[in-house]
Amino acid sequence: MNTKDHPSPQAIIIGAGAAGLFCAGILSKAKVKTLILEKNKTPGKKIIISGGGRCNFTNQKISKVDFQSESKNFHWKVLQQYKNTEFIDLVKKHKIDFYEKKLGQLFCQSSSKEILNMLMKEIDWEHTEIRYDSPAISVKKIDHEFQVQTNNQTFHSTFCVLASGGLPMPAIGGSDFGIKVAKEYKMKIVKPFEALVPLSDKQFTTLSGCSLPVEIKIAKNILILDDLLFTHRGLSGPAILKATLYKNPGESLIINLLPNINLEDIFHQGTNKVIANTLSQYLPAKFVDYILRKNEIRNLPSKELSKKEINRLIEAIHRFSISYLQNEGYRKAEVM
Repeated sequence: MNTKDHPSPQAIIIGAGAAGLFCAGILSKAKVKTLILEKNKTPGKKIIISGGGRCNFTNQKISKVDFQSESKNFHWKVLQQYKNTEFIDLVKKHKIDFYEKKLGQLFCQSSSKEILNMLMKEIDWEHTEIRYDSPAISVKKIDHEFQVQTNNQTFHSTFCVLASGGLPMPAIGGSDFGIKVAKEYKMKIVKPFEALVPLSDKQFTTLSGCSLPVEIKIAKNILILDDLLFTHRGLSGPAILKATLYKNPGESLIINLLPNINLEDIFHQGTNKVIANTLSQYLPAKFVDYILRKNEIRNLPSKELSKKEINRLIEAIHRFSISYLQNEGYRKAEVM
């Protein structure tokens, strides 16, 4: 890595995360003299912890509704300029082994560090310098150049790239720096909120550890099919995290806890098994006990239950309703 002084870089990139490093790789190939300023002691902290340490670096298929924007098309036009297939080709070029999880999610076979190393290798360090422990404090435009102030130095450049991330995960450097700079430059700011974040709800404490595949219908063209996890704090798992991309606090979530089972048909067949034993074939026993108590369903064979009890039970499982009151905040959120 080249560490010599670049007193007058052509471009300054603020942030050595995935976006900043990727951008540096492109600029260095164009022989643009570039300085990367990073507040942490090491690059790519969020890359390292993503995907449980294996980095879900992209998906096999990506659609417009996978992303949320005030504009329906702006983000899609941007994403079409560098497609997921191009990044997959880059991963293959670096001979990184990966595997496909359900729903087309791609993860490193070994470690997320491989993606970080790949991004670092893509940078031509002859034209690039990186400085750690150098948090940007301000970005000013003076005449035709940018002036970037760090905690102990001032740098000047023709171009400046803000790749400083956002509010999520403050423990590893998340901050509002990018938002502040955007406001200073009179850019319109849509108020951000936490997304891909667990929900806080103490009523589910006794169900901690229960996990099940569910279906959450958000809109006509948005259907989430993934796992829900009950935790000691509330609700989590990929299904819930994805739902927070589309739903805000104050709204309700309707969850089908048995998307591939028609309970009406099962109950109609009628058996001598008590209802708890029937449901325990499909749902965790702890959850079955909870749903029966909450909905005042007697633990009898389905043929001995009243029609009202059967309907109440079907509604409770196929249309399990929760109020999204609050989430675990930016401390746990993956995006904003």
